[in-house]
Amino acid sequence: MSRPDNTVEGVFDSGLEAAKATERARLDGGVGNDQAVVAELIDWISAGSGAAEARVFRLFGQSSAAFRTTLLDGLAEAAAADCPYALAVLLTIVDDYHLARPAAVANGLTGADLADAEQATLIAITRSIHGFRGDARFTTWLHRVARNTAVAELRRKKPTVGLDQPNLRPAPGISQRRMSSLVAESHMVEALIAGLPEAFRSTVHLRDVDRLSYQDIAERQGISINTVKSRLNRGRQMLASEWNERLRPDEGRQQ
Repeated sequence: MSRPDNTVEGVFDSGLEAAKATERARLDGGVGNDQAVVAELIDWISAGSGAAEARVFRLFGQSSAAFRTTLLDGLAEAAAADCPYALAVLLTIVDDYHLARPAAVANGLTGADLADAEQATLIAITRSIHGFRGDARFTTWLHRVARNTAVAELRRKKPTVGLDQPNLRPAPGISQRRMSSLVAESHMVEALIAGLPEAFRSTVHLRDVDRLSYQDIAERQGISINTVKSRLNRGRQMLASEWNERLRPDEGRQQ
């Protein structure tokens, strides 16, 4: 009779085997409750299991729209409850599958402006995720965040009146305080990225700032695409954790 493996790795492996069994049963029609599968996966992601994260990415690419919606809701609820691992997985899915793009396109953004809006939406999600309460689907919440980000991007890109021209007025809808906040946030993100360990810092910068593809990053760094995704995911986890630590006191004073 074999002794149980009580190491951290053993506990993760046994838990993931249970999650796999639940997943197989669901796919075979034995379990109709997608929430049970999602709940198990979220539990392991919250515990920091990289294997569970990889399984989530695989499932999201292979599952039905209904299961994807349930998975996104579960990740968003965990992220709103201060789980940086869930937030990083959520950001990666939003980024990989361009989930913010439809709202930006609907507001007329194209090309580089569209890419800028998508990246800005990732920052907006990180900043606002604690406001997600699960009253609506995450996709509905994301559409609102992406739409507001797209509108702000349009205003930012709009030509401004020269300082020597009469009737100079601030851009509608953006106060001086809000503009100052946007500038401060961009500097904060740059500072947080600069503080990451080198392996993660360069990967995050190449993807989220320089907007290179996974393939281009892999070739530039001499690593596999899977390693790029892993470093990006972990780097975003660290960014999300640091961002929330710095931002939470300010948000509390504003409310």
